[in-house]
Parts: sequence; structure tokens; C-alpha cells
Amino acid sequence: MVNDFENRKLTKIVLTSTTTRQNLVKNIMFFVESYDLDGINLDFEYISEDIADSYLQFLRELSIECRKNKKILSIDNYVPAEWSEFYDREQQALLADYLIIMNYDEHTTGSEEASSVSCMGYAEQAIKDTIEQVKDASRVINGMPFYTRVWCETPEASSDGAGGFIEDAANGNYYLSSQAVTMATA
Repeated sequence: MVNDFENRKLTKIVLTSTTTRQNLVKNIMFFVESYDLDGINLDFEYISEDIADSYLQFLRELSIECRKNKKILSIDNYVPAEWSEFYDREQQALLADYLIIMNYDEHTTGSEEASSVSCMGYAEQAIKDTIEQVKDASRVINGMPFYTRVWCETPEASSDGAGGFIEDAANGNYYLSSQAVTMATA
């Protein structure tokens, strides 16, 4: 797996420079060959609209190398939403073997209500929308969460201020927080 979890600024620097982008492709392929891997899964979660074209160019360059070396390329994507349209899943589908829906985080630690990580309706809509964009259901993989959230509503009067402040006229204001836990823990 290749991801950009550690440094968002570095992602932009690497993807917008032809030389560094090509070096990244070479380095990825070096490790794929060194470890005799079947393929690569890309999980770039911090692509902003201003670098979307550079990201697609990176995918083009990497896909060429993967095809030459008979390696599988899969790309993780957020659930289709207005704020992520620039990811261009239709173009990605031309470049990758599989597109994986990160079908979770419907409700996160920053949410204003305690609820499921991915309810059935949310998941179904994400699959439908992705297939509509990709135009080939056989190349879409649905990634489901193997975790849940333990939610905590702490009354304003007894809170240390941790979490999101929720105004609730009917029941009293509170702070909402959550912690992700494995299914085994839950």
C-alpha cells in the first residue's frame, strides 16, 4: 500500500513536480519487483482540487509501469460526494484495475450526531454512484469498516471541553466525542 497519511504538503510537492513524481513511480516499482508483489494499492486521501490533474498524471505514469510489469493497480477513493468530484473516478477507471470505495466515515469524530460509521443506505448509495461513474461494476470493490465508534455525550456542566459542542435546547447542551474501536473490542 502507498499512502499520503504523514505529510500533506509533501504530497503536493511530489505530485506537482515531474521529476519527483517519476522518481516516486520508479521507487514504487522497485519495491514491487524487490518483494515480488502482485500489485499496488494507492490510498492518497489528501488530494486537493488544485493538484487533481497532477494526481491523475501520477496515476497515468504508474499505470503504464504496472501494465508493463503485469502488476495490479487499485486506487482507494472516498464515497462519491460533491466535495470529491475532482477525483475523476471515470478517468481513474481507465488507468486502474480496481477502484476501491472507502465506504466508511459517514459519521466521524467531527460529526454533530452520534451514529453509524456506515449505514446501509449510505453504503448502497456510494456503490451505486461509484458504478455510475466507473461504468464497470466488476472493477469496483466496496471497502467496509471493521471498526465502529464508541460515542460519548458529556453534559456541558461536567465536561472538560473535549469533543464537539452540541447545543440541545430540549435536553441541555453537551460535548460529543467518539473513539474508534475494533469490532472485537466493541
